[in-house]
Amino acid sequence: MIKKTFLILSCLVFLPFIVLAQSEPAKASFNALVSRLDEKNITSIAIEEAAELDSIDDSIWLMANLADATSSDIYRKILLSDKASLLELSGHYVDAALAWEAVAKAIPGKVDYNAMLSAAACRLAAGDVEAAAMLANTVSFGIF
Repeated sequence: MIKKTFLILSCLVFLPFIVLAQSEPAKASFNALVSRLDEKNITSIAIEEAAELDSIDDSIWLMANLADATSSDIYRKILLSDKASLLELSGHYVDAALAWEAVAKAIPGKVDYNAMLSAAACRLAAGDVEAAAMLANTVSFGIF
């Protein structure tokens, strides 16, 4: 009984760190790109780097961390858009909806209604009809 309890506790303590660890190529891509975040074509380069990674999770991680690291609202919006698209593609609709909502608000004072509609579609795909309707209403009132 003690061995079983110890095994379960060990898994609960150490498994999250193992599962959430990013691959070395993803970390290397981030380290190579983070110093170049001021370049004009950095978002294109980041998208190419993400496409070369072995897993979609690494690509999502790369986009999220680059978006957090940049000081440019426009670059952040582009990187978050790619993150949201990858989350949606991988079937993580709740996370994708949250990411699309962040895209919609990425540029202060300017709401991206297309991103809000994408968030609504993801909420609907996740089965949250009320949240999807609320986002769709926000878009309809914002446009007119």
